[in-house]
Amino acid sequence: MFLFKKLGTLALAVLLMVMAVGFTPAYAEQLSPVELKIMVPGDRPADMDAVLAEIERLEKPTLNVSINLVFVPWSDLGSKTQLALLSGEDVDLIFDAPWLHMDQMFSQGMYEQLDGFIDTYGPNLKAMRPQSMWEANTWDGQIIGIPLGTTVGGTRAYHLRKDLREALGIAPIQTHQDLVDYLYKVKEAYPDIVPYSMDKNATDNNWSSWWIEQHNSDPATIVNHSPGGVGMTFLFYTEGKDGTVIKNIFDDPNDTIWNAWREARQLYLDGIINPDILADNRTSITQFETGKVASYVSNSVTVEPSERENIKVNAPNAEVEAFLEWSMGDGINISDFKVYNFLCIPKIAKNKERSIQFLDWSNSTQDIYDLFAYGIEGVNYEKVGDKKYTPLSNTYPNFSYVWVLNPVQDRFDSRMTDDEVAIQMYFREAEHWERSKLSFFNFKSDEIATELAIFNDVEAKYMSAVGHGVVDPDETLAKVKAEAYDAMKVIQAELQKQIDAHLASQK
Repeated sequence: MFLFKKLGTLALAVLLMVMAVGFTPAYAEQLSPVELKIMVPGDRPADMDAVLAEIERLEKPTLNVSINLVFVPWSDLGSKTQLALLSGEDVDLIFDAPWLHMDQMFSQGMYEQLDGFIDTYGPNLKAMRPQSMWEANTWDGQIIGIPLGTTVGGTRAYHLRKDLREALGIAPIQTHQDLVDYLYKVKEAYPDIVPYSMDKNATDNNWSSWWIEQHNSDPATIVNHSPGGVGMTFLFYTEGKDGTVIKNIFDDPNDTIWNAWREARQLYLDGIINPDILADNRTSITQFETGKVASYVSNSVTVEPSERENIKVNAPNAEVEAFLEWSMGDGINISDFKVYNFLCIPKIAKNKERSIQFLDWSNSTQDIYDLFAYGIEGVNYEKVGDKKYTPLSNTYPNFSYVWVLNPVQDRFDSRMTDDEVAIQMYFREAEHWERSKLSFFNFKSDEIATELAIFNDVEAKYMSAVGHGVVDPDETLAKVKAEAYDAMKVIQAELQKQIDAHLASQK
């Protein structure tokens, strides 16, 4: 979910008008029937079939689409979607992301360029996303995916058990050290509760990676992983506000990165991090909602109301709060304004025009968007004013971020407090962020496919365990260097060459 640039008065007025009436598909007659196969991540909601039936009832008189919505478990998402693309499976729309394999698939020519299709068939898709979002989310100047997001920066927060903190007599968490102290006290007082856990396959969301990104608030020395989705575990990284010089951890050891890896290792050895973290197939929020985990890192900067309710099923006295280790001062945070999630059309897909027409229809009016995002009104949700909603069941959870999400029609859960809405809105306003110099940069890896394959295999083999503290970082990084250093040097040189060319083209 990602932030958008402040719009001028005229543009804002246009967007508000579109919110009110929307564009609707205008066809002289019913189109020929087609089935659209759509691959998205997650588990199929219980009411999915009912929602799809209602969607088809509304669009069949014009679009005449049958929807084959295929859900891929998060744990298998990368491998199964890549296999579908490389094997030429008949798929019309497929979820992808820079953190998955979008750059690689683009470099291999797997995705259709969508500029012309959107201009012809996607007026609503275009209108519901500000121009800055489109500009920042292109590959080699081309649109290859529909951006699904609402905010500018990759903001996350630690979610933790407020009731445990208060029972232990600990003041609200204000610093990283406060959090660590809380986790150790939980370990001592509640031996049946895991102080901290995370998704086992997390690359940029494990203890180390999150610590690196959040613990450094000084723009002059901040450390970030390299652009282009390469080396998300900080084997490649940039330093400082400029962020355009690529370094690797072996030639330029960085204390922030190494300290984070070593801290994670100590936390794991001390029983703070889930000892079964690499064997647990559950998502972090699912683990947390069992009531047996005291904290985790969430992609939401505030606590979701459903999270507060779900955890009480297993821990009736549980209370949840968020610790946001982000500075909320203007000009401090830097963002490339990129979106994390996209829907793409494979190059070999047979129904490209109809796919864009269908997605355009999904964003055509607020009522239709609400159906896709929140389900059937009166059954799955009810509207609260123009910008909020109340879920009525857990049989159709909001998963708009995998197929329809946009910043204009997105609603807030009515159970959120005013303070929580204010925090969410803060991170949706581009004035609070400085655009990075690499906002429009996309890495093309086709020239180094062999080296990148070697590197990706080694990173996957070792670095999740390092990030979670499961293995000794010094010993494991020695193995990484032995197996991947030569490939890394080639990748680093190509990354830097493309960055330098990109910067030169922006002058």
